This record gives sequence, structure tokens and C-alpha cells, in this order.
Amino acid sequence: MLKNTAGQSIIITARNAYGIPKLGDAANITALIAKDGALTTAATATAHPNEIGSGAYSYPLSQSETNCNNLALIADSTTSGVTIPIVIVRMLDSGAIPASEVLDLARDILNDRSGSRWEPTALMRNLRLGIREVYAKARGAFAGSSLMVPQSSDDDIQVDGTWIMALANYIAWMCFGEDSDQANQQRAAACRATFDARINS
Repeated sequence: MLKNTAGQSIIITARNAYGIPKLGDAANITALIAKDGALTTAATATAHPNEIGSGAYSYPLSQSETNCNNLALIADSTTSGVTIPIVIVRMLDSGAIPASEVLDLARDILNDRSGSRWEPTALMRNLRLGIREVYAKARGAFAGSSLMVPQSSDDDIQVDGTWIMALANYIAWMCFGEDSDQANQQRAAACRATFDARINS
């Protein structure tokens, strides 16, 4: 995400006690924001998120809320048994996204920070596929006229910083989707809904 920039949102996912995406819970969700590790304050752009679908919700941010180097969105639901993972985002000064930032965020979504479940090569492969799909459907997101696909996690992606969450969710969608477990299939659907919402915005 871009630092000190209005018109951005953080995507969160809500699941019930069984790990099933929770639908229709927007009015019960509120959030706190921590900037650069400072004490949390209530989200000010909107009290409640907007529902995207498949358990995914979009939390709009005000410009002042993005004026930091690292932002944490800590959302909670008053609905019994519903859990929402904390989302931590590094704010960027330019329109280029470091591939490593997208991969780290994808690992957070996958709950696989250690890399024990999904290999780095699989995540990079899925990142490249996601970039190609964004280029095909939203070419205006890219800084240049030609597509430059990162070859390693050290490379930058020449795309608007607001796409970092969408690309991370694309990676997670591909990884979850390769698993036959029903809960991961549902997680895959939520990740794809998040990606599609950004494509169609």
C-alpha cells in the first residue's frame, strides 16, 4: 500500500469456529489501527467494513491512517466464534512493490510463515501468474507499457502499491486451491473473491 495516500482499503477475512468463511457479519466487525507499533486507535474512515463475499471484507482507510511505515489492522467481531487474522502491511513510498513484500503477505494469509507447507518456488510461480492476470485485466495498474515479471523475491513489481493485497490473495488462492481439504477450498474461494474485487474496482 502507498504511504499517506487516500482511497485505499485493507482486505480482511472472517471465519467461524469451524474455519468456514463468515458471511453477513460486516455490521458486527470493528477494527483498531496501530501505526509503527504505536497504541491502537479505532479505525476512522468507517466504523464497519464493506462485505465483498466468501468471508472477505474491505476496510477503507483514511489518508492519515496510511501515514506510517507499518500499519496493523486488528479487527474483531461481536459474533461468537468468529475470528479475523491481524493484517500487517508495510507502506510504500513509490508505485513499485517489492516481490518479497507480496510473498510475505501471502505467507501470512496461508499461515505458513515458516515455509514448511508451501515451497518458495510455488509462491513465486503463483505470483508470476497473478501478475500476468492483472496485466491482462487491468493493464493500467502497471507503470510501464510492457510486462516485467520478477525472477526472484529481490525484484520489484512495477505496479501500483494498492495491488499488494490482491496479488498476495492470488498466491494464497492458488496454494489453497491445490489442497483437497474442504476448509482450504473455502479459504481459496475467499482469496479469489478478494482478488476479483480489486480487479473489478
